[in-house]
Amino acid sequence: MVEDYLAGGGKMMMITVPGTSTFPNLLSVAARYGLSAKEGILIEGDRNHYYQVPYYLFPTPSSSHEITAAYASSSYALLPSAHGIQIAQSLPDGVTAAELFTTSASSYLIDINAETMDRPEGQDTAKHTVGVAASAADGSQMIWVSSFGLTDDTANSYAAGGNAAYFLSAIKWLCQTEDEVSAFAPITLTTPRLILSAGTAGLWSIVLIFLIPAAVLGTGFVYWLRRRRK
Repeated sequence: MVEDYLAGGGKMMMITVPGTSTFPNLLSVAARYGLSAKEGILIEGDRNHYYQVPYYLFPTPSSSHEITAAYASSSYALLPSAHGIQIAQSLPDGVTAAELFTTSASSYLIDINAETMDRPEGQDTAKHTVGVAASAADGSQMIWVSSFGLTDDTANSYAAGGNAAYFLSAIKWLCQTEDEVSAFAPITLTTPRLILSAGTAGLWSIVLIFLIPAAVLGTGFVYWLRRRRK
C-alpha cells in the first residue's frame, strides 16, 4: 500500500531507531530510493558533536540542501540513539538522494546490546549519515531520519527548538510550498537552556573553575605585594 502511494507521487517522512532491520517491509520502501539501514547505535568520538553522552548526537546539517541550509549555521539538531543510513553508490534510475545530517569522521557503530561504548575491534571511525532526502522521477519524495529525537519534545528542548525548526522545514519541502509552515508551541515559563557540546562545556569548565580563579588570585597577590613594598 505504501509503495503504491509513493509510486503515484506520494510524500513520506520515515523516522526510525536502531533495530530497524527487523522491519523488512519498511526497509523495502527505503530501498526504492537506494537507501538502507546500518546496524547498531552510532557513537560520536568528537566531543564537539555530542551532548553530554556520545550517543546524543549533534550532527552536522547540510549547508547546501534547502531543508537544512537556512538553519545550518545557527541551530543544532539533537538526535539521540541514531543508526547509520547507507546511500547506494549507484542509485535507481530517476532517483536523487542528498545527505541532511552527518556525524563527524570520528564516529563508529556499536551493537544495540553492547555493554560498553568502546569502538569494536577492527572497525574504523568514519562519517555516517543520519538524515537523507530523496526524490524519484515519479514525483515521490522521502525524508529519512534515523533517530526519534527529531520529533521528541525533550530533545527539541535541549536543542533550543532546533529540532522543530528542521522538522517544519522538512514538511515544507515535502509539501512543496513557498508559504511558511509553522506550529503553535505552548507557552513555557522555564528559562531557555544554554546548549553546549561536550567539548565546549569542558572548555568552559576549565576557564571558570581554574583560569578565572587563578587570574583573580594572581591579581590579588600582585596588589598585595606592591602594597607591602611601599
